[in-house]
Amino acid sequence: MTMNKIMRKTITISMIMLCFLLNSCRTADNWAKMGYSLTSISTGDYTIALDTGGNLWACGANLNGQFGGSVNRVLPMQIVATDVKLACTGAGCTMIIKNDSSLWICGNNEDDQIGDGMKKNVTEFKKIMEDVISASAGGGTLFAIKSDNSLWACGCNDYGQMGDGTRENKTTFTKIMEDVLAVSGYQHTMVLKKDNTLWICGNNEDGQIGDGTRENKTEFVKIMENVESISAGVDYSMAVKKDGSLWGWGFSSAGEVIDFDDVKWENAYLTEPIKIMDNILSVSAGFSHVLVIKKDNSLWSWGENFHGSCGVGITDDIVIKSTKIMDDVVMSSVGYSESMAVTRNGDLWAWGNNEFGQLGGGTKEDKNVPTKIISR
Repeated sequence: MTMNKIMRKTITISMIMLCFLLNSCRTADNWAKMGYSLTSISTGDYTIALDTGGNLWACGANLNGQFGGSVNRVLPMQIVATDVKLACTGAGCTMIIKNDSSLWICGNNEDDQIGDGMKKNVTEFKKIMEDVISASAGGGTLFAIKSDNSLWACGCNDYGQMGDGTRENKTTFTKIMEDVLAVSGYQHTMVLKKDNTLWICGNNEDGQIGDGTRENKTEFVKIMENVESISAGVDYSMAVKKDGSLWGWGFSSAGEVIDFDDVKWENAYLTEPIKIMDNILSVSAGFSHVLVIKKDNSLWSWGENFHGSCGVGITDDIVIKSTKIMDDVVMSSVGYSESMAVTRNGDLWAWGNNEFGQLGGGTKEDKNVPTKIISR
């Protein structure tokens, strides 16, 4: 992979997060006094978090109005929201689902992914759909799952990542699949169905679909069974099976899909899933580094370590072997070279790239070890 290719790709990590109206703000210290714990986090060049009191927090880059308005923040600031239950963030775009199951979106709209036909960034949340239970932002493509488990998509379809048999972009949300539990993707799309089968389509130039080829697919291909959860990196894929085993495939530019000493891990193209490790609760696939939470709630990382994104105390190019970082972790999120974790007691920890203040510590200084940002 060339450097130009790497720089063109921006990581999208799809998790349950949200933000809404910028009616009022409070600092993280005030949040701590409220005694709430975080229920979800999502990080990249900006971070959004939701706590158990229904309060929303944001920091980092706001260049596209992705958490309302246009002001960047280096401290987590509370964003007052009403009637919001779920959200997802990615590629400068934020999707929220309200308690009435309506879908609202703001932020980056260069691929017309918001679905309003305007192809212009939206700095205030706009209502787009009804009857939505889940959503995911994958690069220039947005996905929504309705209450009947149908999957809908809007925006960029250059690689066939919508799986509708075409490469035609969609300016409104279009139904593409039935019986869907979860979706994750960037230029390739991973779909977990209700029968726990995994289906993938889209960009496959690095083997990230996992069908044994490096040919792009405009229709979904069945890859695995007995899958519990999924996470898509930019050019690789991760899946946790129901037995707790972690599987990976695609481009291993920094060893992110291989955890062995006795194989050539750098710049390897793995076109079929391989088993990486056991006893995994969850996986977060970043641009080129990985975080996993094991069943004992320990957090492990490996892969590219620019800006200290692996949290091992140094800033070397690559962390070859999975390395234990923390204990008592219940939640994690990764971005391009940012990492975050929430511990059992509700504390938020962050490390890695902090160019826009996305780590929320009040500075723009990178961190190469987990640093406590919020204490319960």
